[in-house]
Amino acid sequence: MDESNEPSSEELPDEPAADEESSEDPEGSSELPPVSWGAGERAPRRFRALRCAGVVAAVTAVMLVAGSVSAFAYDQSRDQRIVPDVRVDGVLVGGLTRDEAAAELRRNLDSVRSRKLTIKAYDKAYTVSLAQLDVEADIEGAVDEAFAVGHDLGIGGRLKRWIGGGGDAIDIPMEIRPNGEAVDKKVIASIAGQVNREATEAAIDESSDDLVFRPAEPGVELEAEAASEILMRAAVSAINGETITEVVLPAKELRPEGNDIGAAILVRVSEQKLYYYENAALVGTYKVSTGTSGYPTPLGRFRIVEKIMNPSWVNPAPTGWGKDMPARIGPGPGNPLGTRALALNSPGILIHGTTKVNLLGSPASHGCVRMAGSDIEGLFPKVPVNTPVFIRK
Repeated sequence: MDESNEPSSEELPDEPAADEESSEDPEGSSELPPVSWGAGERAPRRFRALRCAGVVAAVTAVMLVAGSVSAFAYDQSRDQRIVPDVRVDGVLVGGLTRDEAAAELRRNLDSVRSRKLTIKAYDKAYTVSLAQLDVEADIEGAVDEAFAVGHDLGIGGRLKRWIGGGGDAIDIPMEIRPNGEAVDKKVIASIAGQVNREATEAAIDESSDDLVFRPAEPGVELEAEAASEILMRAAVSAINGETITEVVLPAKELRPEGNDIGAAILVRVSEQKLYYYENAALVGTYKVSTGTSGYPTPLGRFRIVEKIMNPSWVNPAPTGWGKDMPARIGPGPGNPLGTRALALNSPGILIHGTTKVNLLGSPASHGCVRMAGSDIEGLFPKVPVNTPVFIRK
């Protein structure tokens, strides 16, 4: 056998490759042995894709968390403001703070309170502002409702309005009303105090030397309850922007209980005349004879209490000036009272006829007022009982 310095051509069995997986698990374990690559070696494509997906997922998660934190912080930064596109009774308050919104609503309310109403009551007219009716509104409550809109929307709805400007406009109603107590006590009571007046009966002014007749005057009374309701409705209409030209408040007339003075008599002793008035107009003047200085006719205001036809004369002073006269004289030509007599509410004083017409125009009686027979007969049917009689100097 030849000997040679070259190695033998007989090959040794190959060692298993480091990157080949063994198909046998002598221990029966399900775990894979750790995998590593040397310097400069690339991981297989499958492993590279998995690693990239994990990185993307992690970055996305971080971004989402960061975005959520940023959105929450942004929402919190707007916590003291009303969300956009919110109005209260037509006044824009979106984006405002509580104080700013209240101030804006107060300015609008002040503008409403400056509106005026023209009021007519009977024969008087007034101008009243809505401020005098204590027109008010619950501004604080309205602002609370405006803030509640954002709370009800949730963070997503709020961010949509703040960032995207989306969402429907919201108008919160705020009731503005007059104060009923102020209407009654401040306005209606004041107007009633100027309009109301009692009815006055016809009268004769006795302070004057002449008869001054004052006719009956109807009274007036404001119908306060109905007037208050009408004014309240008008105020609400004005608050709502309606044009109110005039507010007419109801008032009723009060008729005098008594009648007008239909008749009156004035006797002037110094003139020896009787004046007869009807409905405040002088309709007759008559010559008379009043009492002498020893038996003066009483002065003052009297009234007719009885009308007597064909009176009988009864001696009023049988022991005095009538001692030579009979105790009584019946109706007839010799009766000193004539055919008619008007008795006054002063004892023994009559307005009566006389046959001594030659003495008319001068004092001649014992206190009565004498008239010519034809004059008293003409006056008698015109004068009712209770007719006032004024006897003056």
